[in-house]
Amino acid sequence: MMSYRAVTGLTLMVSLLAGADLPAWIPLIVAVVDLATALVNMNAVYHAERDDDDPSQVGADRPNDH
Repeated sequence: MMSYRAVTGLTLMVSLLAGADLPAWIPLIVAVVDLATALVNMNAVYHAERDDDDPSQVGADRPNDH
């Protein structure tokens, strides 16, 4: 699930693309950074949640420990 800041950033980017008149580029930069951070965090959570004891993953991306 996306964080509140990521959803806020996405909403801001969509409003900018739809033609909202915002006075500065700073909100767009903040939105892009927030979305990039959310994607990096989702990737980190995915790799942290991998089950290291799952035999189907042995040798998939690391040497066999046996």
